[in-house]
Amino acid sequence: MAIRNTATRIVVSLVTFVALEAVSLVLISNASSAHNLFFSRWATSVSAAFYRMAYNVSSYFSLRKTNEELNELNFELFRRMAVQNTSADSFTPDSEHSFQYQKAKVIGAKYGSLHNYFILNKGLRDGVTQNCGVITGSGVIGVVQAVGANVCYVESFQNFEMSVSVKVGRDGVTGPLVWDGRSSHRAVMHDIPIHYAFEKGDTVYTSGYSSIFPGDIPLGTVVSSTEEMGTSATLKISLFEDFRTLNYVIICKSSYFYEIKKLVEENAE
Repeated sequence: MAIRNTATRIVVSLVTFVALEAVSLVLISNASSAHNLFFSRWATSVSAAFYRMAYNVSSYFSLRKTNEELNELNFELFRRMAVQNTSADSFTPDSEHSFQYQKAKVIGAKYGSLHNYFILNKGLRDGVTQNCGVITGSGVIGVVQAVGANVCYVESFQNFEMSVSVKVGRDGVTGPLVWDGRSSHRAVMHDIPIHYAFEKGDTVYTSGYSSIFPGDIPLGTVVSSTEEMGTSATLKISLFEDFRTLNYVIICKSSYFYEIKKLVEENAE
């Protein structure tokens, strides 16, 4: 009972204090025009601060929702270009290029090293297998190297051990594209015959010669070219995709991968 009475007295005292403070502020603000102006400005500033805070919070959640919607739209647009009669929840066929596509979410990643990777929320139960490619509508992300029941491990393109067959322009020279090892937005093409003409801003696409990645995916643009020993050129490429902000990607699966691999191995012996 004593504790309850003490708590009651504290609450009554607090309410009384707040009420007296409010009355004091009203009396002071009405005492003179200067006081009134001061408290009006103070109240306006406090209100503005609260409005800004509420707006920022609202904008954050609104932007996050918008970002998710844009990712959905990105996948849908890519799917419509490459696939007909497909579903985003499972692998869907592209009869023209013999690839199947499936959307996945990035649930883990490693950046800032020479061996970067991603973890995706798709696995064996979703039909994902080793050597599936991972792409977006504006870049090659990597290759699936290990698969669990519900997740898969993707070796990132930003890895010294990976190269992608690309071409400059829709019908230009082809060659291997590799990460430059320093910037998350840069890659290079080595050993390009010097007699080919390049211009800053030329778009680089996947060549379509790979059994892992479909052709004509835009990857980036030519930033500069450097002549090497008077016989070849090295092109510096600015990548379209920002690997550090990836949320959703597309897993692509070639129907001919293992058949092509077997033929190449048999004829290489």
